[in-house]
Amino acid sequence: SLHMAVYPAYVALVAHVAFGALQSEGKDYLWPMVGAAALAVFGTHVWAAVREAPGDHPPSLIEKNGRVRLVAVDRITDGRAVTVTLGRERVAVFRNGTQISCVSNVCRHQMGPLGEGRIIDGCITCPWHGYQYDPVTGCSPPPFTERIETWNVTVEDGYVWADPEPNPLGTPAEVGTVPEAGS
Repeated sequence: SLHMAVYPAYVALVAHVAFGALQSEGKDYLWPMVGAAALAVFGTHVWAAVREAPGDHPPSLIEKNGRVRLVAVDRITDGRAVTVTLGRERVAVFRNGTQISCVSNVCRHQMGPLGEGRIIDGCITCPWHGYQYDPVTGCSPPPFTERIETWNVTVEDGYVWADPEPNPLGTPAEVGTVPEAGS
């Protein structure tokens, strides 16, 4: 996507400036600084990947009526999500009051982790840039047109169960319902 082209452009710009400065006489002290900066950027990306991996709940092998068990409902905080693996996809299971929905964990804007976001004004909100999606349809509110995958879910026996295949983009998903506290 066009937004992802920012990264190679940024690398090219930094490399252009760094190598231009490094060609000047008497600037040998810049080599370790440029190397350290490159290692720091690379290292923080590796650190983030390693740190994020254990946060996922492992894929479930338990199936029932063609659906896969994802996570216990009581593990999902209201207005937040739990990230799980469904097949080969990382999905975010959100709780919005008594409603449970399952969407792709990847924001269409710049591939942000939706599962680290929260529900604001009834919409899933990406923590990186605030992009929003309807938890039922996966569509961004107008005038935006981005859409993310949704999965049909049910709540049974205290667990969220999902169809293994996503719905077509923009299709309203079946959402699970959690009984209200005290009922």
